[in-house]
Formats: sequence, structure tokens, C-alpha cells
Amino acid sequence: MTFKIALVTEELAVYGKSGGIGAAIYEMAIMLAENGHRVDILYIPNENFDDARRRRAVDAFADRGVKLEFIDPSKYVWNTGDVANRSYSVYRYIKEAKKNYQFIHFHDYKGLGFFSCSAKRQGIAFADTTLVVQLHGPTRWALHANRALFTHSNQILIDYLEREAIRLADHVVSPSNYLIEWLRENGFKLPADERVHMIKNVCSQSVRTHRNRHATGERTKIRQLIFFGRHEARKGIVTFCDALDLIEPVLAETGTSVCFLGGLGEVNGWSSGVFLSERSRKWGFPIEARIDLDRLEALAFLASRPATLVVIPSSAENSPYTVVETLAAGRAVLTSRSGGGKELIHSDYHRDAVVDAEPEAIAERLKRLLREGALVPQFAETPEDISAQWLEFHSTYQPVEGVAGPFTAKPKVVVGITHFERPRKVIGAVMSVLRQTYENIELVVVDDGSRSNETKEAIPHLKQLVERTGGRFIQRENGYLGAARNTIVKETTSDYVIFLDDDDLLLPGAVEKLVEVAGHTDADIVNCLNLYLEASDRSKFELAPESLKTKVSYVPTGGPISLSHLANHFGAATALIKRSFFDKIGGYTEIKRVGYEDYEFYLRAAQQGGNLTIVPEPLYLYEVGKPSMISSTSRLVNKQRVTNAIDVAPHAAEWIDALELAAGIEAISDEQNMAHWLTSSSPHAALLTRVASTRNSLPDHVEALREYAIAISAPSAALAWEQALCKPEANSESKIERRARPVAGTFAHWVARHDTGEISTTTELVTLWALRRFDDASAELANFLERTGEANEFAIEFAHTLASSPELKASQAASLSDALSSITTTEDLALKLQGALTALDIAAGRLEAARTGVAFISATEAKEYVERYKDLQDAFGSRASEHGLKHYQGYGFLEGREGFEVLRRLAVAVGTRNGREIRPWQLRTDFDRLVGEK
Repeated sequence: MTFKIALVTEELAVYGKSGGIGAAIYEMAIMLAENGHRVDILYIPNENFDDARRRRAVDAFADRGVKLEFIDPSKYVWNTGDVANRSYSVYRYIKEAKKNYQFIHFHDYKGLGFFSCSAKRQGIAFADTTLVVQLHGPTRWALHANRALFTHSNQILIDYLEREAIRLADHVVSPSNYLIEWLRENGFKLPADERVHMIKNVCSQSVRTHRNRHATGERTKIRQLIFFGRHEARKGIVTFCDALDLIEPVLAETGTSVCFLGGLGEVNGWSSGVFLSERSRKWGFPIEARIDLDRLEALAFLASRPATLVVIPSSAENSPYTVVETLAAGRAVLTSRSGGGKELIHSDYHRDAVVDAEPEAIAERLKRLLREGALVPQFAETPEDISAQWLEFHSTYQPVEGVAGPFTAKPKVVVGITHFERPRKVIGAVMSVLRQTYENIELVVVDDGSRSNETKEAIPHLKQLVERTGGRFIQRENGYLGAARNTIVKETTSDYVIFLDDDDLLLPGAVEKLVEVAGHTDADIVNCLNLYLEASDRSKFELAPESLKTKVSYVPTGGPISLSHLANHFGAATALIKRSFFDKIGGYTEIKRVGYEDYEFYLRAAQQGGNLTIVPEPLYLYEVGKPSMISSTSRLVNKQRVTNAIDVAPHAAEWIDALELAAGIEAISDEQNMAHWLTSSSPHAALLTRVASTRNSLPDHVEALREYAIAISAPSAALAWEQALCKPEANSESKIERRARPVAGTFAHWVARHDTGEISTTTELVTLWALRRFDDASAELANFLERTGEANEFAIEFAHTLASSPELKASQAASLSDALSSITTTEDLALKLQGALTALDIAAGRLEAARTGVAFISATEAKEYVERYKDLQDAFGSRASEHGLKHYQGYGFLEGREGFEVLRRLAVAVGTRNGREIRPWQLRTDFDRLVGEK
């Protein structure tokens, strides 16, 4: 059976800014279309798309049988960034499109499905459509995972929309059991158990692209670690860097490089680029940064990197696509035991692939996998099985009834208009009530003590008009709106009451719609949206308010209580109120010369357990652009009326959110102040300021990071930022990538750890190397050696690094070799010096000298290797020089025995220049062939 299915999203992989949500939507859409369903992606992006970019995206999906439609919220609301407005825009777009979808999928994040799910429960839309909320990770969960507080009121509002969308959905689907349990444990209300499902995210496209790269059952030798994820605390970047600190010597000695694959973020208030630059200063291994790859480019990048281990150490993930894509690319993975990532990996591989998200545990696991190699895991469930489960879901689950059927009851409704000194306008309000399509209405007008002669003269005529239509006209002493509205209730009997200000106008179907929703939901209060009517335009629309076509300005949501001290999210005064509930909470408070009476009333209603729902449609015109109660009274006094009504006890958990928000705002302020102080007091204040100011321009930001890394003598980071925006080739590595991978940056930590006696010179050398000015760097190092007369550890390390650089010319290598060989060094550095000289001789093409150097180093280190281990001393004795290297080649290397450090470093240098991996023993046994390759 073929279905019409809509996927609603703010994120979309490949064609827009995206995380796991965008990947899930992309994969789901193509899979469903390939299986014969008619699929629309309804995309409401948070970024701008020009016409050309839109056409490319639309055409690309059309080629895959998917229709991509862009939702433009500016057609429906003035403030397009407000989260409630965006959810309302989604509802309006779908309803007006009249596509009659059998299924509509919403992601949980941002609560885009809130108003659509509400409308179904209200019986006003989607009766024949199944509404599905797919769990990816709501805001509260993400904050919990980041160990963060609320820092903006919008986050609490989003949390409310997400909770309600999940509660009201026909079906909720999570890709992990973990997240379902987390929601239940943290107070989320889910649908009935039979409507909550665990089906993993579709990943067939990812796997199809790299099908030939799946697990072989053999262990892969690891030459590079790849951190895969956005640079933020929840993704585990700090934990990962802490683990790198613990194994830094192992990585430096084994020639293992580290790549950070994922977008830049923020760590402790700083750009993650600053964080990584600072951390890299003490690392003796090179780093890469790939920060601007889309999903397909990231997949291609992973697939192009053999001998890698992808590390995803997030402290909490739902069902991370980073794990899916790593397995799809056929790469070994190490992920956190926390969260749902482990559910993606077959349990047979958990010993290698799953670890506690703690630096010490990760470091120990990395050391073992570097020593033993790592297995490429299999999926816990095959992509084909996952796709089959989704197809079965769509063929099995029919729409959940939102309501029992058409609402035919006609309860009595009192529509009460409060009037004060606006006789001409109240006639328009009365006429809007008389034009209602609902029949069982009693009209009541209360004049709240008008005093002007004009109004007094008009009152008899107003009374006659109201009474002639069967209504009532009541006069009372001035008591302000609360007292006037209470009078309406006291003087009438009915099932429901609606209050209307004398300058507002009901749309013809307003009462009928409100009563219908009340009947379907049994709500105590049914509120709605309105359209702002400029006072100057009133005459145009007074006789036909439905003819006003404008965008919505105010979109109430009905909660949450925790924001009620900051803003009124409950709605304006015109709402349908169950009379019994009105009496229960004591009606309005009667305070003169103070506004916010409706705001306070709704707060008290919510605190006393009132069921308040918002119809996501404008049902009346709200006049603006003239003096009002709010504009003529003190905002402080008005807000005090609201805060005086707060009762924390019934909703203590929600008010804790409000306390967290206050604490979070203060913490952010403290963090920003601290960052400002640290920036201003830094010797690199200008660069840090530039880094901060360029965050909205990635190329400028990366260039600022590169300059900062150079300034703090972090050459590996400088090179990483220099190459960060380069797009990788799908199946090969560029020359610069090959240069970055081996241990080209091992000298960097000496700048930070050792006083060489000439700090300015060493900083200059590091800077020249990071700028790839190898001729200047080699000449400067030669001058440095001539001045000092001694080859210290830094000079040797730096010479070795230059020799490893493919761009170093033979003539430059020869000159530096001559300079290095003409000076002395300490006894403990003599062998390292010979290693650097030999590396330079190879780069210079001095093969005879290089061959002699390799033989000397091999023999010397073979003897040291045997002397280090008693079992080898007993076996080889005086033949150590002859047999030590053979033993290391056949046994010691695999056993993880130490030794041959200089020969290994030399092999890395030769391998780097030739773009291949070379083992230490190969230099001794296959010297002529290896050193001749370029």
C-alpha cells in the first residue's frame, strides 16, 4: 500500500545545516520513496537559502522521488525566529496545503509538532492523519547531558513545546531504548505503551555508499585517531583531550596523529579552536581539523582513511549518526557506554568498541587498541532490518482517533462585553457577536461607570440596541476590568463565558470553534490567537472583520508556569471559560488602576490545575495603536499583580526550572566576564578578540585561529587551521594531508617544556615551520646552531621535523646537515643527533652517508634493545647487534616491547617524504629501494 507521508524538519543533511536530525530525515525520505511511498519533506530551515540553492536542493530530492517544500514562516507571523511562531507556521502550512497525508513525522527538538498535535486533539484538523514524533534528543535532555543549566527563557518554552508534542502525539518513535527510559524517569508524559516504539534511524544510504568497506573480522593497525562530533562538552571533546594527555608519549612515539572531524563549538565560554590550540601545545603528535564537511563529505573522508580509529566519547547520546556513519564507512569505533550509542553496535564487539566516558578508561582502551589493533564492528541490526521495521510501522498503524466525532452539543455561552467610554466602538463589538455562527449565545454588555457626557448620552441607545437583540445591558460603578467581568458572571447563568473588550471584534465562527474545541477536550479554558487591528484601520474591517488579512503577532502556548513571572504565554483576554471552573478559582481579582487582570487570572487557573488549551487559529481582531490600560499603568505595578499571585508549592518542579534559569543567566554572565578579563590580560588580546569577533564568518575565524596558534607556538594547530577548510578527495590523500598525519609536529612540546636559552629564536622557528617556509626555517636553524655551538634537544627535534617535510629541498637539507654535523652535543643526545643527520642526508640524496648512519643506528639500538630485556640477553648475548633487530621485527614490535626509538623516528621521516608507512627494520633490510622513492 502506498501512503502520502510528510517529514517536517528544521534540519536537513547535505543541503543545509544539520546534525543527526537532518541525517535521519534525509535517510528516511529516500528509503520511503524507494519503497513506493509519496514523500514530502516540509523544511523550515534556520538559515537563508537563495533561489539557486533552493532549486538545487529541490531538484536533487526530485531525482530521488522526494518532493522538498520550503515553509516560509514570514507568510504567517511577524517574528519568524520565535519557537512558538514556527510551530504555528508549520500547522498553518500543512493545513492550508490540504495534502491529506496519511502520516506526518515531526522531530521532537524545538516542538515543531506542538500546534499540529494540539489541533488534532482539539478535533479541528488531521482526523485521518497519523502524527508521529520521532525522538532525537529534546532540549532538557541535551542540557542534562551537557551538565548545563537553562540560560535563556526560550529554552524553557522550547522544553514545554517538546513535552506537549510528545504527550499529544499519536505515536512516539525513539531509535534507542535509552532515551525512552530517560524521558520516563524525568517526568515526560508519553502516549500509551502500545504507541511508543523503538526503531533505529534509517541508515541504508550511508551503508549503500560504502558497502564494500564492512567488517572483515581482522584487526586494523591504528595510525590515526579521529574525534568525530561537534566541538562541545556533550560530545566529549574535553574528555577526549584529557585522554590524549595521558597517552601523549605513546602517540608521539608510534607516529599516531589525531584528527578532529566536526563543526567548531564552544568550550567553557571559549571558541573550541582556542581550546584545541592551547591543548595542542604540549602534544608531541600532529593534529588535523576538518570542521566544514557536510554529511556526505564526512562519510567520504572516513572512507578514505584506513588504519583509523574513530572515537565518539559523548557522555550521553540518543542514537548518534556518527556511530552509524563510522560503521557504514567500515572504520573501527570507540564510543561511550552511556547513552544509546552502544545499542547500534553488535554486542560481540563491545569489548573493543564501548568504554566508560572517563579520560582514564578511554586512555587505557586506546593504548590497548594501538597495541593490538582494532576490529571494525558490525551493526546490532542490519540497515535492511531497520528499513523493514519502518515500512512495517507505516503499514500497520492507522490514525489514532483524536476525538469521538463531530461535536453536536450546543451549551449556552454568555459573551460578555466590558465597556468604558467607547460608545462608538462597542457597537462594532456587539455587531461581531450578533454575526456569530453559533446559536446558543446570550449577549451581555457591562458599562463600567463611564462618566463623559458623550457616553452618558449614548448609553440609552446602546441599551436599546443590545436589548432589542435579546441581550442585556448592565450599568455599574467603575471598578475596572476584573470587577466588570465578575459582574457579567454573577448576573447570568450559562455553561461557558467569553469576555470581549469593547474595541475588539470577533470573527464570525469564533464562538462555534471555541465551543467545539471545549467539547472535544473538556478544557477548562480554551484560548486562541488573534490578529492585530490598527485603530486607524478599524472602519475598514468593522463590518467584515474576517476580511482582514495580516500576519499573527502574538502566539500563546498555554504554558509553562515556570515562565509566568516573565511573560504571559497563556493568551489574551478573549477565551472560552467553563463557568464552573471560573467559580472554583474565584473569578477575577478586583484591583483598581492596575492591568494584567487576564494574565493573573490565567496564572491562578494554571496553578489550580486548570486544563488550558490554545486553538492555533486567530478568532478575533485585537485593536492596537491607541491608549490602553497597559499603556496607561505602571508595568512594575502590573507585573507585581502577577507575581503576588504565584504559589510555588503546587508546581515546585517547574519553579525549580525558573531558579535554574536565573542561576544559568548569572553563570553565563560570570563566564563572559571571566573570558573578557582573560582576553584583555592576555599578551595575545588582539588575536583573541579577533577570534571572538569572527565567529559568524568561518574563513575569517579559522584564519584568526591560525594566527593565534602561531603566536602561542602551537605549530600543529596552526597547520590544522591552515588546512581546516580544505575539502578532502574521496579516495586519496593530498600531499599536505600526508604531511600532517605523521609525527611532523613532535618538536612542538619542547617549546613549552624546555628553556632552550633562546626562546625568541625557537618561537620564530616554530612560526616559520607552521607557515611552511622551510627554506627560511632551515636557514634560521643553521644560524641558531652556529650561535649556540651545541645541538640541544630542541635543535635535534626541529631538524628531524624539517627532514620529515616533503617540501624541504635537497640543497636545504644538505646545508642543514653540514651545520648540524659541525657542532657537538651531549652523550645522551648523540644517537638522536645521528638520527637527525641521517634523515637530512636522505632528504639531501646523500645515500652513502645515510646508509652508514642507518647501519650505525640499527646496531647501536639493537644492542640497547637486547640489554633492556633479560630473556633476550640470555638468548643472544654477544650477538645482540646482529639479532636484536630481527627479534623486534618478528616478535618485539607485536608484543609492544620498547626500543629502536631513533630508528622508528627515522622510518617515519622517510615514510612521510615518500607518502607511505615504513617499518623501522625495513630501513636496514630494504634501504636502497625505500630511500629512492619520492
